[in-house]
Amino acid sequence: MKYDGSNQLLIVDDRGNLVYTIIKKVNLSKSKIKEILDFLSNSTSFGGEAATCFESHLGFVFYEKDKPLEHVSICLVCNGLNSSLPLAGE
Repeated sequence: MKYDGSNQLLIVDDRGNLVYTIIKKVNLSKSKIKEILDFLSNSTSFGGEAATCFESHLGFVFYEKDKPLEHVSICLVCNGLNSSLPLAGE
């Protein structure tokens, strides 16, 4: 999902709801989901310099029974991410 994460908004709020600033949603195929999870699970995907802005604009939300279960918010500017999933590089 593409969204406005200004003010350090995560794609899913503390109550488990999607944030109101979502701009675009895309349903991914199972193969694309696997590709993204493989990338996020690989410790070589992380590291390097990171700024501290964290204004995320990309988020992945994984659903179970039409409710958000897990989520990842990514800032493409500062190289930061916040995830409810345990990731190899965190």
